[in-house]
Amino acid sequence: MSSRHSLLTRYSSPSRETDDLPPDSQITNPDGVVILGFQTDDSLNLDIDHPLAQNFKIRAGNVTVIVPDVPPRNNYIIVRT
Repeated sequence: MSSRHSLLTRYSSPSRETDDLPPDSQITNPDGVVILGFQTDDSLNLDIDHPLAQNFKIRAGNVTVIVPDVPPRNNYIIVRT
C-alpha cells in the first residue's frame, strides 16, 4: 500500500493560504478536488461522484465552484482533497 499525505488547510475565506505548503517534492498529488457534503453524527456524506471542482493546482490558493441546486440544510461542508 502506498503512503498518502493530507494537507491541513488554513483558509482566509474563501482562499487557502499557500505559504505553509510543503515543497513540491513532498506533495503526493498537487491536483486538488473539492467535494460537497453534509455532516451528520456518523458520516460526512460526501458526494464524491459529483465534485464541485477537480484537477486544479492546490498551490493556486483558490478555485471557482458552482454549488448545485441542493435541498436546504444547515450542515453542508466543503472538503478539499
